[in-house]
Amino acid sequence: MQFPLHLSGHFPSLLVTFLALGVAAGGIWVVLRSRKKKSDAERERERRLAVNAVGRMTDGALLEALNSRGDPKNALLLFYQYSVSGVGYSAGQDISGLHGQALAEAYWPGTAVTVKYDPQNPANSIVVCEQWSGLYANGKSGAKGGDSPVPRQEVEA
Repeated sequence: MQFPLHLSGHFPSLLVTFLALGVAAGGIWVVLRSRKKKSDAERERERRLAVNAVGRMTDGALLEALNSRGDPKNALLLFYQYSVSGVGYSAGQDISGLHGQALAEAYWPGTAVTVKYDPQNPANSIVVCEQWSGLYANGKSGAKGGDSPVPRQEVEA
């Protein structure tokens, strides 16, 4: 095979360059494919902790507590509402993995809660995370005295 005169002297260096690029691209592909992907639960945990870290607090009210057995004392899903700067929000949070942080009180519709929300995105909110809880200690709406949210200690994973 004959190469044009102007390419014949550069062919070995071009071949080495293309081989090196191919090996580098293959290495990057292998690294990206082998990276462990985060589970949905881990991404949700990171979201809760991020909202907890930067979140502002506001008052809210529990709309509904659902679980598989219909018993509010073992609620797995909490639905709540709150407002920020006059804009109303409704949200839900799965607390099934947070039973150690959620109080064992009954969560009935109308129960007062404290909501933490992301000031950059107020629709991104939580009522419970690994390090904080906005559920009231007495589980009653409008109670006086001991109705401040119970702060939670950091739990080792």
